[in-house]
Amino acid sequence: MGQTIILQHRTVLGDVAMFDMNRSLNGQAGERFSSVADTEVSTTFPAHLARRLFEAIDAVDHVFVAGSVASVRAKGGWTDEALETAEFELRNFFVHWADNKA
Repeated sequence: MGQTIILQHRTVLGDVAMFDMNRSLNGQAGERFSSVADTEVSTTFPAHLARRLFEAIDAVDHVFVAGSVASVRAKGGWTDEALETAEFELRNFFVHWADNKA
């Protein structure tokens, strides 16, 4: 249940990957997080997304969400596996459980 987010574009510049989504998660002011502890003081969608990214990818050390763009920094750069994991977490952010029907 829930609707999958479509990733419209991804750009990687050094340690930072920017993901442009078809959904806005917050206003244009943006929210930033540097640790799981930072996410625990907020109940916003960006805080929940940042928490998922921190927990899923060890190298992630900063997340910034503004509107429909998430900028995620991975210390030491991005591996293909880490990018795939980030994309999975973003795409399935609003999916509460998978529909196992074909």
